[in-house]
Amino acid sequence: MPTKVRKLPGKNKYRVSTPTKTHAKSTTREKASAQKRILDTAELNEYTRAQLIKKAVRETGRSASELNRKTKKQLVGILIRAR
Repeated sequence: MPTKVRKLPGKNKYRVSTPTKTHAKSTTREKASAQKRILDTAELNEYTRAQLIKKAVRETGRSASELNRKTKKQLVGILIRAR
């Protein structure tokens, strides 16, 4: 999701939002840029985790629904260390 930082009209404040939610309504420029970095990093981590789970499923030959939560975490950890 693209994160936007917009300056509020007539004020020295900023708004941080994604297409579905406003994360900060009236904040400073420094805090807004930090919030944007956090949101972008969280999105990247979720994407990377999903890609690693897909790779683990391919390597084990089992479906994603067959792998329980603990097994997924272990496989993702192994694949991260193998990078």
